[in-house]
Amino acid sequence: MQNNLEGARIILLIITVPAIFGLLPAVSSLLHLYAAFSVSNNTLGIEGGDQLIVNLITLLAISSICDYRLTTWLTIKQNIPRLRYIPINILYCFIYIQVSYVYFEAAIAKAVNPIWGDGTALWYWVQNDGFGISADAERLFLNILSMPIVSAITTWGTILLELLFSFSILAAKNQLLRYTMVACAINFHFIIAIIMGLTTFFISMTGALLLVASTPLYLKIKNPLQEETHLV
Repeated sequence: MQNNLEGARIILLIITVPAIFGLLPAVSSLLHLYAAFSVSNNTLGIEGGDQLIVNLITLLAISSICDYRLTTWLTIKQNIPRLRYIPINILYCFIYIQVSYVYFEAAIAKAVNPIWGDGTALWYWVQNDGFGISADAERLFLNILSMPIVSAITTWGTILLELLFSFSILAAKNQLLRYTMVACAINFHFIIAIIMGLTTFFISMTGALLLVASTPLYLKIKNPLQEETHLV
């Protein structure tokens, strides 16, 4: 059984190599989607990163179906009808909405939970055996979070940060602000990965945040004919 799992892991890794290097995007995006769906459908994920990746890769795969380039590093031909960018940018808007929703849903779910509302949630979370926090780290954070003011600030601060990330993804127009918020969000997930062992979720969210970092959503809506070279 273990050999079968290792063989499946190797096969899935191999079929994602073309997508990693941007080769044949019309084909490699579908292979990438198959690999992501297989992992999500056959593993026990508790943090939601696998499901998020499937959603995002589905949108990217649809966007790449008509991309006939040998590699995404090649320049797009200028004679391509600009109307073609409209459905692609619409799909890209859904990516923004999906990533924003991850933070919004997480914040609202926490806000209505009693232990998050009273500011003690993180004190309980670091004791959850379902995550990968080490015994030494658990003792350290329990000592820190045993102080009510620290526990309340970190607990409620988490909710506020998630709401801020959610609205920034959709509404922030200033490019420097967008990059700053993305950097803060990536560091936020990195800290969570270090403390709670949610490494795969950190990787998933980093990829998702990089997708929405460059262009403000309002430009996608205002200029649907805008070329998106890394998707088309």
